[in-house]
Amino acid sequence: MVLFAVTNVMAHVVEEKPKENLKKRTIYIWDLTKSMVGKGWVDGKRTPDVYEKVENVLISDIQKYAALDTMNRDVYIVPFQDEVLEDYVMTIDGCSKDNVDWLVNELKKNGPHCMYNVDHKYTNISDALEYAIKNYQDANRLNRIVLLTDGEQ
Repeated sequence: MVLFAVTNVMAHVVEEKPKENLKKRTIYIWDLTKSMVGKGWVDGKRTPDVYEKVENVLISDIQKYAALDTMNRDVYIVPFQDEVLEDYVMTIDGCSKDNVDWLVNELKKNGPHCMYNVDHKYTNISDALEYAIKNYQDANRLNRIVLLTDGEQ
């Protein structure tokens, strides 16, 4: 009975609505390992090439998110492999059309560059998540974290 009560309390906390006047931030944690383009091996089989599909989902989500409230939304993209690719982190503060267009162009350029020109061996999701939370989560904003990965090492 006690466990049931705890579950109800936890569910109640999660369901509370945030204040409407908070600015919003989405942090995308983006896997740029070769398994995303079918160059990895799992259980003796090649990983499927999902890169283009994932990139299209990323771009579509950014555009939909930006259209909701252009100037009260920020976007941070944290690409990772063995570690976070800090030199390729992309950010925009405010989702004006120019900012979103710049971001889309940067991710189309940086994604393939990082996969094929940055030496790596595995997919380190936990460090990328920790990095994003530590460096980009903001207590004064409504934060959303989106993980884009094929989930394969």
